[in-house]
Amino acid sequence: MKRLLSLVLTLVLLFSFVVFAQGNAATPTPKTTSADNKASQPIPINCFESSEIPLPEGLKIKEIEGISMSKGSDFIPVKIEINEEALIITPTEYFEYDQEYSVRIFAGTKKYDIKVKAVDYQTTLSYDGIIIKVPPKKESGFNFPYYIYLPEDMEKSKTQKKRLIVEPNNTGSVSDLLGYHDEAAKRMIESNGAPGHYAAYNLKYPFMVPVFPRPMTNWWEAYTHALDRGAMMLEGEAERLDLQLLAMIKDANKILTRMGYKMESKIFMTGFSASGQFTNRFATLHPEVVKAIAVGNFTMYPTAKLNGVTLNYPWGIADIKKYTGKEFNKTEYDKIAQFCYIGDQDQNDQPYNVDFGTTEEETKAVNDLFGYDYGVTKWNRKWKFVQQLGYDKSIQFHTYRGIGHSVSENILKDILEFFKANNGDKIVKIKAHINAF
Repeated sequence: MKRLLSLVLTLVLLFSFVVFAQGNAATPTPKTTSADNKASQPIPINCFESSEIPLPEGLKIKEIEGISMSKGSDFIPVKIEINEEALIITPTEYFEYDQEYSVRIFAGTKKYDIKVKAVDYQTTLSYDGIIIKVPPKKESGFNFPYYIYLPEDMEKSKTQKKRLIVEPNNTGSVSDLLGYHDEAAKRMIESNGAPGHYAAYNLKYPFMVPVFPRPMTNWWEAYTHALDRGAMMLEGEAERLDLQLLAMIKDANKILTRMGYKMESKIFMTGFSASGQFTNRFATLHPEVVKAIAVGNFTMYPTAKLNGVTLNYPWGIADIKKYTGKEFNKTEYDKIAQFCYIGDQDQNDQPYNVDFGTTEEETKAVNDLFGYDYGVTKWNRKWKFVQQLGYDKSIQFHTYRGIGHSVSENILKDILEFFKANNGDKIVKIKAHINAF
């Protein structure tokens, strides 16, 4: 616990330094002869939590007729409370990191324009570590927040590097409210039953979970949490979630480096069900950043054709340049150690439906190839395809007895063992448990 408190103090000092470096808090003093006052330096505020902003000198609460907050010409909805000395500003969702906002106070003929800047992260203690919530940084390439978990007793070393563990969020249902998916991502980052958290705690590595949306509106167009074809065709804030995750990984490594941790360039990645598909596809699209994956699924094959059938995204690499602008990087993909598992009672791997952007003819050809059955029978057929393509040296398939579509303690132990075994230069297969329990 002493080490944990020390880590909290380190975080506080780190973020205090960031705030100090970007501008100390300054109390704006309006000129009584002017209707418009601008502070010389922005006041630092928290991206997620309530922040106090000092009232301009001489301004009385009874004089205030209205308060608004804006970013450029855009009105920002916030909760505002007032006491004798300060405004208390609470975001309804979040403020964008490193962005400036204006708080305007209207008092009769006077208008006070207070500049603020969102620079503080949200940090909370969990039962076995610390959780940091990092807000969107659009200039850095990501439009959604993400979480970092730091296990207790995670020590800094000048010689031993840490490796970031990433698990994509998987809410399991749709909602247009980002907060709904945020809560699910927070539960994942906190839970020792999540493969990423379990591995991170035992390896003493940092763990990251993005907060990607899965909207209810037009839900049939894209399965964002599985990174399907529809997801790769989205525009707007959810455009190219794979690139947004890359940007989050880069940002997280920068934060951890500033905290004093030496970081490996490649990540461990894990996922189950839809997030297993996301992980499988992300590793195929961006193998240069992935060291090893452990997934409860296997969807995308590193080939353009299989037994005469063209495998376009999300089943293969035939057309990935259309989405990514680059060819499949076989050299880097061959370096990824992969542990892929299923329960012998898991019936979730059903025949493919027609996805957004996929023709019926293409879907039928893929189903004819992979089969219209499910469970272990289809899983064993998939393994034969992996062997046929010559990837059985870097990919390990495994079936657990006595479990359906879920993760057990023995699976968590095997994922941990797999990451331990594949932290070096060689690809190592593990002796996994036969039974799930």
